[in-house]
Amino acid sequence: MNSSLSKIISDLHIEAANLEVHRFWKVKRNSKDPSKFVVLPNEVDFIEWLKSLGVCFEYATNSLVQEKNGIITPIEIGQLKHIVRDAILEMPDVIDEDITKDVVLNMIMANEARLFRAKGVLEFLPTKKFNWLRATKDTAYFPFNNCIVEVVKNDVKTVSYDVLGDRVIWKSQIIDRDFELLEPDGSDWADFIFHAAGGTQELVDNLNNALGYLLHDYKDQSNAFFTVFGESVDDSSKGGGAGKGLVSNALSYVVNTTFKDMRQFSPQDPFAWSGVTNQTKILVLSDLKKGFDHSILYNMVTDSIEVNRKNKPVEIIEFENSPKILASTNYSIDMSTGHGNRRLRLVEFAPYFNAEHTPVHKYGHLFFKDWNDEDWNKFYSYLFICVAQYLSKGFPRIGESHSAKKKRVLEAYGAADLYDWLAEYSTEGEYLPFSDVYIDYSSSRHVSKPMGKNIFSKRLNEVADLLEKPIDIVEHAKVKKIKICSTK
Repeated sequence: MNSSLSKIISDLHIEAANLEVHRFWKVKRNSKDPSKFVVLPNEVDFIEWLKSLGVCFEYATNSLVQEKNGIITPIEIGQLKHIVRDAILEMPDVIDEDITKDVVLNMIMANEARLFRAKGVLEFLPTKKFNWLRATKDTAYFPFNNCIVEVVKNDVKTVSYDVLGDRVIWKSQIIDRDFELLEPDGSDWADFIFHAAGGTQELVDNLNNALGYLLHDYKDQSNAFFTVFGESVDDSSKGGGAGKGLVSNALSYVVNTTFKDMRQFSPQDPFAWSGVTNQTKILVLSDLKKGFDHSILYNMVTDSIEVNRKNKPVEIIEFENSPKILASTNYSIDMSTGHGNRRLRLVEFAPYFNAEHTPVHKYGHLFFKDWNDEDWNKFYSYLFICVAQYLSKGFPRIGESHSAKKKRVLEAYGAADLYDWLAEYSTEGEYLPFSDVYIDYSSSRHVSKPMGKNIFSKRLNEVADLLEKPIDIVEHAKVKKIKICSTK
């Protein structure tokens, strides 16, 4: 091929490439010397070019995002500059006569303040209301690099990204791994859950239902729960290391999770929930303090969340986009109120694992950090089966264990002393005046600081129930008498 023909073909390729370039600048040439010119931005064309790159504002949050192949990525101004730079660097070296991509890049840099002001040119970008891929009452989705996992009642399967159609997902939703559905039975994770839950089918199902509920990205105000990870020990000092934190952390490998250390929590802190965003799917409240009033969180469970961030406008995250709430504690949880019974779901961890017997001791490696691809696939497969189980069975409440009940009762003021006294006391089958029994209690060597008569009367039945000691109270002629038996 001769050189002239080669040049013609090369010029045609360049011309074709240049036709695809979206020109967002104008050239002003010197009228006396056209070889001298200045390149200036055309703001209208610049906005059109950004739109062609998928840049816009997201409707619900009014935040700057980029849409690419159905994946939405939030971007800051600095990231937008990088997007613009990279797009220019992909342009042909020579775009028009005297106009190279370096000239265009220099023009952008010279006009940076003008083009990238949030309260300026960028305000003319469109605001888009996207059609999001959402979980439904009966379906859940979990995107990976190579597929999307679709979960329905009693079934888990992988589908291609074609399932998106015209729908979109947040980039942060994509689990940055390739996934293969495997049988999880026999895996270290399945064994860990079995022992951590308590080793019975009812207890394992309860933990699995909790995991399925938390991972199912669907919100229903009539079916919204405050999930609490506790421990089935009768003394708070015996708790810790049972696996609550490990399981909470596991959820963060599946969905966007925000953690809040509740040891320093103050209800008066206006920025308490500043770490929560509209992409947060689970909010983990770690280490609730003793006596924490969990009722203050119920509005967050069933309604929108108000998020205050320093130097930023207040953001209201509507209920359907707000996270599900998971808390953990070593202390007891009061489930006595009607609202608590209805909304609260307690999941007790058995003391199988503790500070002396950890998962590392049992399995010989760290979870997550030391896993290979097979470990990860079995872990994810297990959790997706939990979601399928939840979609089939729901998240019914089960009763608290005797150990947890004992811990809850004995954490009340004076109850521990009352327990020690009552363990040795009986009225020998007789009905004694209530005042005499109270004197016996208040003068006992077991009691350091007697509680008042009214509190004593209230606590007596609860403690007797723990000890399985029958109590009978009768009242005749305004005199209350009580009979306390040894044991049932």
